[in-house]
Amino acid sequence: LAFTNATTLGGALGVTGATTLSSTLAVTGVTTLGDDLNMTGDLTLTGGATVSTTLGVTGATDITGALTLTGDASMNGGLTMNGAAVLKDTLGVTGATTLSDTLAVTGVTTLNNNLNMTGALTLTGATTISGVTTITGATDISGDLTLTGAATVSTTLGVTGATTLSDTLAVTNATTLSDTLGVTGATTLSDTLGVTGVATMSSTLDVTGVTTLSDDLNMTGDLTLTGGATV
Repeated sequence: LAFTNATTLGGALGVTGATTLSSTLAVTGVTTLGDDLNMTGDLTLTGGATVSTTLGVTGATDITGALTLTGDASMNGGLTMNGAAVLKDTLGVTGATTLSDTLAVTGVTTLNNNLNMTGALTLTGATTISGVTTITGATDISGDLTLTGAATVSTTLGVTGATTLSDTLAVTNATTLSDTLGVTGATTLSDTLGVTGVATMSSTLDVTGVTTLSDDLNMTGDLTLTGGATV
C-alpha cells in the first residue's frame, strides 16, 4: 500500500508488524507509547518532555540548555560538568568528596566536624576559632599573632627573635636563662635572690634593709659606712 500524497485517517491506525518511515514523522497531538522506544539515531526535543517513570540512559547525554529537576535525582555513576554549576539550596554529600582544583567560597562556611588537611592551609583574611585548636605539626606565622585570651603551651616555647612583653611576665615555676639577663628599668624581687656563681655589678648596690653576709667579704676598693657597723 503506497501513498504519494498526504493521507488522513479518521480512525485508529493499527499495525501488527514492523513499521518503517523513510522520512520525518510529525505528530501534532499527544503521543503515547505503550512499550519501550528504541532509537539508533539522535532524539531532538524542541518542547517540553515529561517522563512519568524512570529514565534510563546507557550512553552519553548532552544537554545544551537548562536542566530543571523538581524532584530527587539519583546517579549511580560519576557526574561530569564542564561548565559552572549553580546550586540554589543545600548540597548534601554522604560519601567522600574529592576536589581536584580550588574551592572558592564567598559566604560563611560552617564545619560541624573535624577538618583534616594533608596540605598547606593559606588564610588571607581574619580567622575566628571559638573552640579548641590542636596542631600536631610545625606552624609558621609570617605576620603578627594577636591573642586576646590566655595561651597555654604544654611544652617548650622556642623564640628565635626578640620578644617584647608590654605587661607583666608572671612565672610560677623555675626560670632558666642560658645567657645574660639585661634589665634597663627597676627590678623588684619579692623573695630571696639566690646566685650560685659570680655576680658582677658595674654600678652602685643600694640596700635599704639589713644585709647578712655568711662568709668573707673581699673588697679591692674603699669601704664607706655612713651608719653604725656591728662586727
